[in-house]
Amino acid sequence: MFKASLTALSLSLVACSVLAQASGGQARGINQSAGSLAGIDPVARAAAIQIVDVVEADMTKYGAERVLNEMRNPRGVYVNGDTLAFVVDRRSNFIIAHPIHGAEAAKKSMQQIHDSDNRPFGKEILTQVQAQGWAYVRIRYPSGAGNRLILKSIVCRPDRSALFLLCGSAEERI
Repeated sequence: MFKASLTALSLSLVACSVLAQASGGQARGINQSAGSLAGIDPVARAAAIQIVDVVEADMTKYGAERVLNEMRNPRGVYVNGDTLAFVVDRRSNFIIAHPIHGAEAAKKSMQQIHDSDNRPFGKEILTQVQAQGWAYVRIRYPSGAGNRLILKSIVCRPDRSALFLLCGSAEERI
């Protein structure tokens, strides 16, 4: 069902480095504002933007229910290496589909989510979306393997129906 999306996503993520360098990392109106963390990885930001674009196209093509169900699969098409997508319900501000944290994420509002430094990045995302229609934050987060901290770029924007907040997350390589 989503094979075309997976192929397109894989090819697009390979091309993200070229896109990020050619555009200075400026894709779809996402600017350099990223909270207090210094330095920006344009490849990670471009990968996060690209996966959000794929999710939005798939929601239009396949419908939200099918995309959300696929997104809950940790080995699904919305996980590509260290890049993944997740969706927030804009009415409740709860994460409703996440391929890695799944049911655990669904128990928390974005208002309650903090990074390793106890920074309320979920609240920052919601504030940025309210103010400018999209969000870009960088966070420190524990990796799945061990207690090592990694940097992640997260991009979020509303879908066309404005019911969902589509988010992409990519590990930075700085």
